[in-house]
Amino acid sequence: MSEESGSNKGRALQFRSDVVLHLHAAGFRTASVPREVEGLTLDERQRRNRGDVLGLDPWTIATRNQRHLDLSEAQNEVSQEARNSGHDLYASIQNRKNHPLDESYVTMPLGVFIKVLRELHPELVDQCQALPANLARGQGAGGREGPGQSRSRPEADRGASAV
Repeated sequence: MSEESGSNKGRALQFRSDVVLHLHAAGFRTASVPREVEGLTLDERQRRNRGDVLGLDPWTIATRNQRHLDLSEAQNEVSQEARNSGHDLYASIQNRKNHPLDESYVTMPLGVFIKVLRELHPELVDQCQALPANLARGQGAGGREGPGQSRSRPEADRGASAV
């Protein structure tokens, strides 16, 4: 391991410890750091990984202290850790450079955020309106279109433009 990668790991471990101490100060005394397991292959470590902060069931929490934020990879990592833990609530805490710890970013997929909102504020959920099947599956309002794409207009709507 190079000196730089060792110091990167050291910074990552320090950030994780700082997050746990911050959670303790906020009253979440069950938060803990998983013990390091030596002698396992990368594949074995990934299968056993249950997150970077333990003791906040039903949540799986990952921490990231990166030079350049990679939110997609952070979500991929924490979602796998959540599957390993059997949790459906998960978030990743990213260090925000040159800001106090309390201003770190916490990211989660929209589906997880909706679950949290439903639990915290059931009075906001319109019980008469069922979520359309395509939205429940994570598709946009137009079916399979991605962001910024639209369905083609019916032929009657196209009409010839005036010359």
